[in-house]
Amino acid sequence: MSASVHWPGVTVCRDARYRGFVLLLLTHTVATYPLDLVRARLSIATANMAQTGGASAFTAEDARLGIVGMTKKVYRTEGGLRGLYRGCWATAVGVAPYGE
Repeated sequence: MSASVHWPGVTVCRDARYRGFVLLLLTHTVATYPLDLVRARLSIATANMAQTGGASAFTAEDARLGIVGMTKKVYRTEGGLRGLYRGCWATAVGVAPYGE
């Protein structure tokens, strides 16, 4: 039998707490993933502005878009919501083990 945690009038087993926490982490990941994606894209675009020469996936205009502009660009050019959540599954699977 699993160990339980007792609060006045409430008993919650450790397994239920673990599943609840993992669900919380996964919900957090899904809710914030598009912002993290846009932040990373802007960071890369800004870093590429400092480089001279060479081909880059980002232009100087991309670095000036800001959060809203980059979100719109990803939405338009990469397939809507699917583009904003590309890679979310791998991130969620990586976060789940930390729920313990």
